[in-house]
Amino acid sequence: MDPPSPVSPHVALEVTSVPGGEHSGPTPSDSFPTLTALAGLGQLIVDGVHFRDVVSNRTVLLRGVNLSGNAKLPARPSIPSHESDNFFDDRNVSFVGRPFPLEEADEHLSRLRHWGFNFFRLNITWEALTMARNGKYDYEFMDYLVAVLYRLKQDGFKCFIDPHQDVWSRFSGVSGAPGWTLRAAGLDPQHFAATNAALVHNTYPEPSHFPKMIWATDYFKLAAATMFALFFAGNIFLRQIVSKKVPIQDYLQQHYVNAIVALAGHIHDKAPELEGTVVVGYDTLNEPSESWIGLKDISRIAHTQNLKHGLTPTPFQAMLLGEGHAAEVETWAITSMGPAKRESQLVNPNGISAWMAQRYGPEPDFGRLSTDGAGEPGGCIWANHGVWDRRTRQVLKPDYFASNPRTGARVEFYEHCFIPFVKHFTDAIRAVVPDATIFVEPPVNELPPKLTRKNSGGKEWENIVCAPHWYDGLTLINKHYNPWFNVDYVAGPVQAIALGESSIRRVFRDTLRFMKEEGIYLSKYPCLIGEIGIPFDLDDRIAYITNDYTEHKLQSAQLYLWTYCPNNTHAWGDGWNGEDLSLWSRIVPTHFTKPVDHSKALNGDDTASTSGSWKTAVSERESLEMTGHIPVDLDLGERATESFVRPSR
Repeated sequence: MDPPSPVSPHVALEVTSVPGGEHSGPTPSDSFPTLTALAGLGQLIVDGVHFRDVVSNRTVLLRGVNLSGNAKLPARPSIPSHESDNFFDDRNVSFVGRPFPLEEADEHLSRLRHWGFNFFRLNITWEALTMARNGKYDYEFMDYLVAVLYRLKQDGFKCFIDPHQDVWSRFSGVSGAPGWTLRAAGLDPQHFAATNAALVHNTYPEPSHFPKMIWATDYFKLAAATMFALFFAGNIFLRQIVSKKVPIQDYLQQHYVNAIVALAGHIHDKAPELEGTVVVGYDTLNEPSESWIGLKDISRIAHTQNLKHGLTPTPFQAMLLGEGHAAEVETWAITSMGPAKRESQLVNPNGISAWMAQRYGPEPDFGRLSTDGAGEPGGCIWANHGVWDRRTRQVLKPDYFASNPRTGARVEFYEHCFIPFVKHFTDAIRAVVPDATIFVEPPVNELPPKLTRKNSGGKEWENIVCAPHWYDGLTLINKHYNPWFNVDYVAGPVQAIALGESSIRRVFRDTLRFMKEEGIYLSKYPCLIGEIGIPFDLDDRIAYITNDYTEHKLQSAQLYLWTYCPNNTHAWGDGWNGEDLSLWSRIVPTHFTKPVDHSKALNGDDTASTSGSWKTAVSERESLEMTGHIPVDLDLGERATESFVRPSR
């Protein structure tokens, strides 16, 4: 998903192309063109490595942003990640109002149109679709989402729907799956902090001091690693089953796929005219994790764990801690040169278990987990399957995740786990929406899989888009841009160091070029960069005081896709885990004095005043009537728009 070009604001440019041919470049427009013209008049289809509008028969250039990071968290009640109240009550939450209340749609969509965007990656979660208290779908949320989609149509936007997750679930670190999935696997989220099964902001003793970007290390801790192993490879590594004799991998995947299909079906039934014209397609799963799959030695830190930060247990140590055994665990720190090993720390001295005494979920709708004769019931499922010995606390099968325990054949994540999931997801969505484009998202910093006739059941993969992510890791983690040193992930370990700003710029360009070519690697499909961004709170939020975003602009031409967050604040950023990457923040600068209710102003009510849960401000000069309306300063609260909005001339 290309962001608007890195030049000065604030006029969007019309996309021009020859019929059926290549994009011929932007042309200035005297006024804002309609987004219908920018995003295409009709259904978008994949045509080679491009998108083509079937009505105009023209190649379309998509300029997009994620909407929105706040979709990770409930709206009713609002539970940002720095608050512990109501956190563990996952049965009485609603996501209606994510990304924004409908009455705020005019303001936010007008702003994004004003900045030249025409395409959204519309973020939702599996949890949002499933009512945890009874196992049924939340059709109130689906109705709300259909209303949002109609607003997108009204303003000429298109989107694809992203089933978002980070480290599996809110209860194991960030967002995604409902809490019952963890309980169905026998895990007790209320004991994750004591056992280091996950580091969760909501349960952190001092939320304002939550370590920068440490949440990503949860991918390699017990909770998320176990759940992804079950989700992608339960049929390979585990013999345990759930209710009605359904293997746990099939159980989890089917619940996930059914939830997304339920949404697709709801849109199909309630608003079929939105299919293709507004909703282009569906992402497979945000940032899927290989977990421990393929590891050759669980007694060592996983070689795939590039981010080492804070407590860094080996997979085996994670299993021991989860079972209630204390362990000395390495701690790591992030330095300007990357991760550095520090001292070890004793974890779980009180012998707390992350596993339920009886391994089943309290909701009868989700079934009872049994071990099908494989070892003792309850406790660590990996010990139950002979990976390690409870009595001696020794590893029995260090390479358990490297090969199939029954056949001895080597396990390849893409071949045996991910591609079958992608095919399952694709077939299920297209049973409801035959022309849906599927956005295949590989694990972060991994080449995408090769999609061939052989792994598609003998037919071509059609209407597929490669949708990888990329961030400047050092800047993201340190919240500081170092113009003299960075890491070249594309070149590999031999040429991994980039010294000097010109070299760093080259690395960024090469990385983006390489990622564009990943679509060709996948097969000859388009590549849409689904996430790319930079923290705006660099260097202890200095830009919020100076309004100087120079360092954000210097980094790269295209670092502004994640995210637009309607409820971003300077104090807590995007509202989860201390991240602050929103292109916009609702602020009231001291030199602006008159508050205006934008929802009224946009409807022509010149008596607008502050009300509701949100406020903004415009200057007295800008508050003068213009064509009979109070003007809305759409740029108020913007961050570094010069880097991502097209020029006026």
